Amino acid sequence: MKKVILMLVIAMFTAGSVVAQNDSIPGDGKKKGGKFSSFIKRTGERATGINMTDEPFVVNPLKSAVEVEFVGAYGDPSTGKVSVVFKVMNKTYAKTMNFGGSLNRTAAFDKSGKTYKPYNSQGPIGEDTPKGIWIEVRCVGGDAFSDVPETLAAFELINMYCYVDANNRGLIEFRNIPIQWGVAPE
Repeated sequence: MKKVILMLVIAMFTAGSVVAQNDSIPGDGKKKGGKFSSFIKRTGERATGINMTDEPFVVNPLKSAVEVEFVGAYGDPSTGKVSVVFKVMNKTYAKTMNFGGSLNRTAAFDKSGKTYKPYNSQGPIGEDTPKGIWIEVRCVGGDAFSDVPETLAAFELINMYCYVDANNRGLIEFRNIPIQWGVAPE
C-alpha cells in the first residue's frame, strides 16, 4: 500500500512539472526565457566569451587590474566613422593607462568577419587613471573606427588594447555592440 501511495505522489509531481514546463512555451512554439535563464546566459557569455544572447557584454581578462564598463558606439553617417566610449576603473597604483592604437591589434569586427581599424591612430590613447575612480575613455576622431557602412547595425566584437603595466596588458573584448547612427558621443 505504501508503494502505491508513493507511486501516486511521484506521478502527481511529474505531471505537475510537465504542465509547468508546457506553460513556458508560448503559442508560437518558441520557449521564452525567464530572468534566471537570461542571467545564466549573460554569466556564461562573460565567463567564456561565447555569444549566447544578442545583449552587449564585456570580456575582461585584466579584471584584477581594471574594471571596464561599455557606454556606447556612435556612428557618423557622413564620414563612416564609429566612435567608441567606455569607462574604466583602475585597481592598481599605475597613474596612467593606455587604450587602443592600431599597432596594438585594436579592431572591430562585424558578423561576417569584416575588420574595421581605427582611422589614423598609431599609438594608444593615454589616460590619467587614479585608483578607485571611474574614468571615461573616448575613442573619437582619429581613434574612431573608419569606413563603417551606415547599414551596419552592430559590431560583433571590438578588441580594445589595454596597457596598465608590464604585468597587466592585453585585449579587452566588447561583444554585441549596437551602433547608434547619427548620435554624437555623450
